[in-house]
Amino acid sequence: MFEDIIGQKSIKKFFKTAVKNNRLSQAYLFYGPEGTGKEAVAFEIAKSLNCKGEDNKPCNQCISCIKVNKMEHPDVDYIIPVFSKSSDEEIYLKKREKIQNPYKKVMFKGNTSISIDTIRNLKNSSIFKPFEGKKRVAIISKAEKMTLEAANSVLKLLEEPPKDLLFILTATDLGLIIPTVKSRCTGIKFPPLSKEEIRDTLVKNFKISEQEAEIISNISGGSLSKASEYLQEGIEEKKEFAEKLIEIIFLKNSKIYLDFAEELVNKRNLEFVKDVLTIINLWVRDAIYYKINNASKSDIKSEINDNANVNQLAVSLPYEHLELINSEIEKSIDLID
Repeated sequence: MFEDIIGQKSIKKFFKTAVKNNRLSQAYLFYGPEGTGKEAVAFEIAKSLNCKGEDNKPCNQCISCIKVNKMEHPDVDYIIPVFSKSSDEEIYLKKREKIQNPYKKVMFKGNTSISIDTIRNLKNSSIFKPFEGKKRVAIISKAEKMTLEAANSVLKLLEEPPKDLLFILTATDLGLIIPTVKSRCTGIKFPPLSKEEIRDTLVKNFKISEQEAEIISNISGGSLSKASEYLQEGIEEKKEFAEKLIEIIFLKNSKIYLDFAEELVNKRNLEFVKDVLTIINLWVRDAIYYKINNASKSDIKSEINDNANVNQLAVSLPYEHLELINSEIEKSIDLID
């Protein structure tokens, strides 16, 4: 149901009203970071248009909704980028994974794309009226992965769209969608989820502590997909690196600091470095809070409950130095991005 989609309140409200009043465009292009709900909204639209329930569509209980959830509805086409050597069974299972958890990152071994043959199959089936439902829906996920031939074939469909077919394309990189395809679609931008939305979702659905959820929500960049990955990988190693870096800074030994920095850069990818810096900056901001409010060590409210690190920063460094560190870390993170 639309209510179960995380965040994106205005987008959910818009499409609930549009579906109810039968005022949908012929084609949409959902774009924004991965893990922000693009596929989740697309699936709910597909179910809503064909739901046999009376009120509050989609009901997720009628035969039509159940078939969409199982990737078995003949009027809903879901196209994803695949590896050329992937079996039909593997592709089907990956699609099932995605529709059951739209925020999950689906991975194939090898480079993936959407081929011209896949779009030809869609084109051939598009001439038919809906088999069971009221509307045919074609969801093309990560449309930027279409080959040029496939993109041009989709363009022809968009130029003369079948009456009973709704197109929903999703993309994480809008710049890779050819301009002619973009111009034929109504663009809907999906902004990053808020840190609070991700934190609350992690606590509710994954039963983790608020402290751990706070760290993950701060380093996930507004993507629930990334947050889920961090949850699986664990963040303890990154916290250990952050703590070690703080210890080295207070040793005031430039050689040890440079050796550690070299180890961090050489042995870890930039995403790891960015996450370590983000964790340190959480502690720095808490220390600034400590300074501003003149809180006692026992009263300080640390976002991630690492009071020892926050206290060390707050007690050892003046406010001006903490502000400078915060600023420099943010600049470093921007450079990595």
